[in-house]
Amino acid sequence: MVRPVVLIFAAFASAAGCGGTLAPPDGGGSGGSTGGVFPRPTGSGGGVPGDAGGGSGGAPGETEGGARDCTKYLPAPPVAGAPCRYEIPAPPCHAVDRSRIGVLIDDIPIPRDTTGENGWDYTDATFTTIEIHGASCDALMNGSASAVTVFFYIILI
Repeated sequence: MVRPVVLIFAAFASAAGCGGTLAPPDGGGSGGSTGGVFPRPTGSGGGVPGDAGGGSGGAPGETEGGARDCTKYLPAPPVAGAPCRYEIPAPPCHAVDRSRIGVLIDDIPIPRDTTGENGWDYTDATFTTIEIHGASCDALMNGSASAVTVFFYIILI
């Protein structure tokens, strides 16, 4: 029974454009990478955790909202009058949602922390806003950090 699941996953991954090589378009493009687990956000191409690099957009002929759009890093706009609260941007494609995100501050990932002590968490069950706590919030407030960025996890079942 394991073999059919593997074949289905391989077919889905292939259809979704997840070839797994480091050659373009999977591994790069003009965006480059920091070489770590979380590549530096780069323009519209972005990257995903574990990916080899950014890129400058989708494949030729790919329409907006396609598989490559799912890997974009998007800036999280601040909520006016609410320090350390940020809006979660609209999901860039149909394969992701706001309930499965990662957050970076100045290109550095911060953990989700449901205790509200150090990291980030959703403000409520609508998954439209996050609040950043602890040292990360302090850094944003005192100006030593400035950019809050969100990426969306793609869950393959």
